[in-house]
Amino acid sequence: MVRVIQSGVFLLLLGTALIMLSRKLGYGFSMLFLLALLPARLDIVAVSLQYSHVFWIMLVAVIWLCRGKHSREAMLLAFFVIGSATNYIDLLSAPVLTLVVPMAVALVLNFTAESADEISACRFLTFPVLGAMNWGFGYAFTWVAKWSLSTLIIGKNVFADAMKQAAFRSHGAADGNPNMRPTFGDAMQRIWQQFVYRGDVFIYAVLAILVCVVVVCLLVKRRTVRELKVSPFPTFKSTGIVSASLLLTALIPIVWVLGFTQHTWNHGGFMAHRILCGTLLCVFFIVGLWMKRPVNSTAQVTCGNKLLRS
Repeated sequence: MVRVIQSGVFLLLLGTALIMLSRKLGYGFSMLFLLALLPARLDIVAVSLQYSHVFWIMLVAVIWLCRGKHSREAMLLAFFVIGSATNYIDLLSAPVLTLVVPMAVALVLNFTAESADEISACRFLTFPVLGAMNWGFGYAFTWVAKWSLSTLIIGKNVFADAMKQAAFRSHGAADGNPNMRPTFGDAMQRIWQQFVYRGDVFIYAVLAILVCVVVVCLLVKRRTVRELKVSPFPTFKSTGIVSASLLLTALIPIVWVLGFTQHTWNHGGFMAHRILCGTLLCVFFIVGLWMKRPVNSTAQVTCGNKLLRS
């Protein structure tokens, strides 16, 4: 019964996120969002008592971002809250997803809301860095709060044990093999292999169908843009700026593996590989941005983009 309720909550959040993304960015981008998450095996995530919490937080964050227009400061503060909530609820499955996925959505949402004159390289390129820092501060804040309370309650120096565990989880020996210390390359190879090969034939068949649907949606949208002589992403330069910001965001899971090599290696076989869904989403969004740009870069710019939303 618990798993049934849990699955219902997950499907409700996922459906709401997809509907709101389609209203804000169009059906093509909402399908890209779903497409990037499919390798995580959503059928397993929905019923898992361990994996689902990260996805709940991630989807709630995406829904909040799609509700109305938020200031840059509000979004940066939200990443602090997201990081803290992730640490409190998650069981070290794929926590960085709650940073990368909302960050990618926030970048594209803000891009579509800006006019051509308001696109700033500094504004967009620093957003992933500041957002990641705030998320990290929130994540660390909850850890420190837990350690402080534990130290006060049990009268033991929990901080010392925590630091030892943190060092071990970063570059310690592999579980079950004290003579082996996994390298960054070992960890990346393991999670990549699991990411690519863990799905079955059905999942990849669905992926292929969705790729075709997304391409058709984006090409139809691109044709409409040319006919209307307007562009939701006005210039080559501005599209490149946001693409660079998405590339920075796509590197966050790689940095996570670099910092927590041992933990990624030990858990790469059944959960850690899911962090690559965030990188995949950033790549898909970059492709979506460039496919939606009209071929004629001198097209007239219309801000607001209401005519271009599905």
